Amino acid sequence: DYTHAQRKQVFLNNQNGTFMELSPDQIGDASHLSVGRGAAFGDLDNDGDVDVVIANNNSAANLLIRTGTPNRNWIGFSLEGVQSNQDAIGSRVVIETDGLKQIKYVSTAGSYLAANDKRLLFGLNNYPTAEKITIDWPSGTSDEFTDLKANQYYQIIEGGSISAIHY
Repeated sequence: DYTHAQRKQVFLNNQNGTFMELSPDQIGDASHLSVGRGAAFGDLDNDGDVDVVIANNNSAANLLIRTGTPNRNWIGFSLEGVQSNQDAIGSRVVIETDGLKQIKYVSTAGSYLAANDKRLLFGLNNYPTAEKITIDWPSGTSDEFTDLKANQYYQIIEGGSISAIHY
């Protein structure tokens, strides 16, 4: 028994600048008292939404899997460096759709005792494609792709090779 044990608080983004706290029955065993020490984020079930693994001190980890189909379109990328480091850490990905840009960097950093999924996941709202994707690699080179279909992951190898990933 730890004197600092407490129940976890998990919040969902309401997409309007506010958050909603999930009730204990919505987060399963993560509602039990424990001493949380870190969280790793990634799409563990490859369905286009972010899942969470919570590391606890002296007890089992908690796994929070978002079930069901995401209610909006998404696109994901797994990058592999050739001239750059193989994990493509530090690569910048810019996606553009209907004049809107999103930018993410490949990294696994994020929380104590945890490493995040290095794949990048972007929300596309109701758009069926990502119109333009630009990857700036740590080596200084860039690759560009256009009109990639939503709701799937793509493997991109530095130098311009791309293929859809089917899990």
